Amino acid sequence: MRNNPGLSSLILGIVMNIVNLVMTCVMFTTGYMLFGGIFLIFPIVGIVNGVKGIRAGQGIMAVIALILNILATLGALGLTVLGVIGNSMA
Repeated sequence: MRNNPGLSSLILGIVMNIVNLVMTCVMFTTGYMLFGGIFLIFPIVGIVNGVKGIRAGQGIMAVIALILNILATLGALGLTVLGVIGNSMA
């Protein structure tokens, strides 16, 4: 099996968006912030793999992966900022 950075980035983007959705639901229903900014690392790795996939000519799959990972990064960054603000006000 050959190396496929577009597919791995796509899977990582989907997983991280699901994790961000769960973290958002937990934060707004219970008030607890989970894991801080640790989930910023994984989407950034996904962005790097997405760019590698685009350069390798993997087409639309790599572009979708790049978009999903950018959304996951913004979501994780937003949750981190909300967690820091929430902890400083408590």
